[in-house]
Amino acid sequence: MQLGLRTAAAAALALLLGSAPFTGARAAEPLEVNALLPTTGQTAFYGQAIAKSLAAEEASINAAGGINGRDIHFVVSDDQSNPQIAVQLMSGLLSRGVPAVIDGGPAATCNATATTAKGAAIVFCLSAAYQPDLYSFTTPMSFQDGLAAQIRFFRVRGLKRIGFLVGTDATGQAADVAITKVLAYPENRDVTAVARERFGNADISVAAQVTNIRNAGAQAVFASASGTPLATILREMRDQAMKIPIATTASNQSVPQLVSYGNIVPADLEMVSARWAAYDALDNGPVKDKVRVWRSAMARAGLDPDGPASIAWDFGQFIADAYRKFGPSMTPLNVRNFVAQMHNAPGICGSYNYVATPGRGLTTKDTVVLRWNGARKTFDPISTAGGTAVLKT
Repeated sequence: MQLGLRTAAAAALALLLGSAPFTGARAAEPLEVNALLPTTGQTAFYGQAIAKSLAAEEASINAAGGINGRDIHFVVSDDQSNPQIAVQLMSGLLSRGVPAVIDGGPAATCNATATTAKGAAIVFCLSAAYQPDLYSFTTPMSFQDGLAAQIRFFRVRGLKRIGFLVGTDATGQAADVAITKVLAYPENRDVTAVARERFGNADISVAAQVTNIRNAGAQAVFASASGTPLATILREMRDQAMKIPIATTASNQSVPQLVSYGNIVPADLEMVSARWAAYDALDNGPVKDKVRVWRSAMARAGLDPDGPASIAWDFGQFIADAYRKFGPSMTPLNVRNFVAQMHNAPGICGSYNYVATPGRGLTTKDTVVLRWNGARKTFDPISTAGGTAVLKT
């Protein structure tokens, strides 16, 4: 009798399994996408925010069916913004044959990881100051295009005497080159760099540099700094009662970061961002549709739709799309060719065209200038595309 019951139960189980839909692909191990981010150190606010947004993107992709029915999983490793650590981590990933890696930057870590990879994995760098090569991509627009929009927006408001304060690291060196090129644009013939000061990321004071900018009669300042160095600059400008517009890089487009700075944040703190930041002013279409999905994912995760939350989203989507096309055996060359051939591909940062703009996909037309609104804790768009005019609201 007992044997008969077991036999009947086994038969019932077999019938149940035979009639159930096939779910083997979903039960397979998730497809992993690796990201090297600075989740500790001076720019920890930035790396941690990107990590949280990747987790939200993972949930969004998987809720929509994953990769041909298989889950995706973003694996984050902390490189501490240290190129040596980034290289060690990249070497470990290469030994496992990963096809693509997201590098949170800054430019120095992207330079290091791309050199280490040498095409054995495609590097998606999140630093605008990084210059992509044949086997790497960066987002959003180049540092030079972003700076051009900011200087243009200064100029249309009559602010033509600019002070510059940049770091001595790889990002600062790239900024220095970009500043020289942008100031040489014919449109900027009336713009003057009244001071070009430098600082080290470990400096605890920039009093002398800020004094020089103030004494030079600057009408506005551009500070290429992120995290702790930016706080040092803002504190000194407050202490010297400098109440002129200050522009910085989009890596500082973090609500928690600026809230934590309290009263050292000036009344006019500006930065150039990508098109998602002007959601209300976007025309209806594919880009706005992408931004709507991203904003919904951020809301579900309880995250601010700010700069760090945005920066890796499009690359995460591109890698997921490549997996959908090529499957789990996707190669670095598959990834490289897939992205390099994109044109008119909508993302939250704009409409990507890697054919026309190799390595970057976006240009200055995909930019908008923002101003930090301390009362509302928002980044408000204040320019039209490319910084060409004051946005009418």
